[in-house]
Amino acid sequence: MVRFERFTFDPRTGELREDSGAVVKLRRQLSCVLSMLTSRAGEIITREELRLALWGERTVVDFDAGLNFCIKRLRVALQDDADAPRFIETLPKRGYRFIAALTPCDTAKPVTGNFGATADMSRQLPASRRKLIALVTGAAILLAVAAYSTLGLLVHPERTDRLRLVVVPFDNLSGDATSDYVIDGLTDDMITQLGRLAPEQLGVIASISSMQYKSSGKSAARLGRDLQVGYVLTGSVRSVDPLHVNVQLVRTADETQLWAESYDRPFANVYAMQRDIAQNVARALALQLLPAHRAALARASTLSTEAYQEYLQGSALLRDGTETAFRNAAAAFERALQYDHRFAVAEAALAGTHFLLYDYGFIDAQTTCRNAQPAVQRALALDDLLPQTHVWLAEFAATCARDFPRAEREFRRALELNRSDAGAHRRYGWFLVTAGRMQEALAPMQSALALDPLSTDAHAAVAYVLHRLGREQAALDRAQEALRLDPQFPFALYVAAVACARLERVPEAIAMLEHAVRTSGRGPKYLYALGTLYSSVGRAADARNVLDELTAVARQRYVPPEYLRKLRANVAALPSQSPVRS
Repeated sequence: MVRFERFTFDPRTGELREDSGAVVKLRRQLSCVLSMLTSRAGEIITREELRLALWGERTVVDFDAGLNFCIKRLRVALQDDADAPRFIETLPKRGYRFIAALTPCDTAKPVTGNFGATADMSRQLPASRRKLIALVTGAAILLAVAAYSTLGLLVHPERTDRLRLVVVPFDNLSGDATSDYVIDGLTDDMITQLGRLAPEQLGVIASISSMQYKSSGKSAARLGRDLQVGYVLTGSVRSVDPLHVNVQLVRTADETQLWAESYDRPFANVYAMQRDIAQNVARALALQLLPAHRAALARASTLSTEAYQEYLQGSALLRDGTETAFRNAAAAFERALQYDHRFAVAEAALAGTHFLLYDYGFIDAQTTCRNAQPAVQRALALDDLLPQTHVWLAEFAATCARDFPRAEREFRRALELNRSDAGAHRRYGWFLVTAGRMQEALAPMQSALALDPLSTDAHAAVAYVLHRLGREQAALDRAQEALRLDPQFPFALYVAAVACARLERVPEAIAMLEHAVRTSGRGPKYLYALGTLYSSVGRAADARNVLDELTAVARQRYVPPEYLRKLRANVAALPSQSPVRS
């Protein structure tokens, strides 16, 4: 048994405990990897060594994805960060190295090594202890591998860790550019359907990341490397009404086509087509569908062409992120419900739009709760197996009812129904942030990032939690990753700025917040942050100017009252004239 930081690990049993007594559950593959890393701390454990230990000579086509997933899950269990590792260091294309100091449990003397080189940490121990650790670790690995072989679980690593799939936006071959929003909506719906298909077995990349590959022409192998997925679902649409769709499922490792089909159906049968595609994907990947998931898959959302068209129009508007777009989206969802009052997906989308208006600061909490409550209740009554409904029910419980245990239960229920919902992971993370549970918030934020690796929101959310944990350099690095994807993204600029301010890089912080104010259309949140930073460094005139602007904005639209109250207090504490800076 060995200790590192607050953890104790027993390689014989694979048990990982925190000092608090809490047991961190590790699957067998994860405990095998941790055994190897800790037994040779300071050394590089190659990917080939890990492959042989975990899967033997029976190499599987998705070994790389399986190992990457193992390492990610182990980092989540240890609350480690790949960009600023405390425990597991990645050496690109070579392997991994355990870099934390280890302490044997029967002595207080730490075991150290030259972790910057390939030092064998076990040589620091007496010969008898080296032999014992080697025997115990070797036995743990061999027993775990034997167990996998005996149980017949060695054929595919994803039998224990989920398969990963991306739905590439379907190509529009209709010649009608106005059909783009419909075809993008079909892609989004396929992602949702597949995410609900077998949550414990299949992970589906979120639409924000998959949309980056629209009409990219990149091969399945390239997508596999970029997004760490084993499978790609692609398609093309020759006409929308009636629907003429070609679709195929491809394995990324060898670009083998596993399944393909053509559909010619009336547009009103779009959900039946999506259901058929999902079932064929399940068969091709040998997924075991539970009865509840079969029931959810079989339930058609709407048979009304008009209702579905309005729903797709509303979903497209939500991507704009402006107040006008959100309000128009809500109107589109309401029209969809007029065509089909039993359209549960549209009810959930309507409830979600009210919370988005609140998230962006366009309406207050009281208005949000009044508008969202009936939509949430109707959506739940129509389909209690719809994951989105439980997300918005959780938001209602937290924001409106202040029932935090209920909110947490609903978030967990949503993720049970669809573990591939990156938005649900991220919202659960924000709930934990609001509750002050920062260390716990990191895991769902990182899960959202793994499902949506090209999302600026996902990168910025992880960066913000790292900032709240006091890990400012890691927060800045992650925020800059978001800004590489979108240099104009206001929230990433904000997080980078607050991290810079904590690192005493004030001029950079100010420049970034000024940029965030511009790119957000002078949004109240960023004006408030800029005014607060100005006042903290004694730029009284600039702080007063921001306060005046924010006060004027509040006469035209909703501004959270605490922004004005706190900024007024900060400005009032400043001298009437700022000292002249040399």
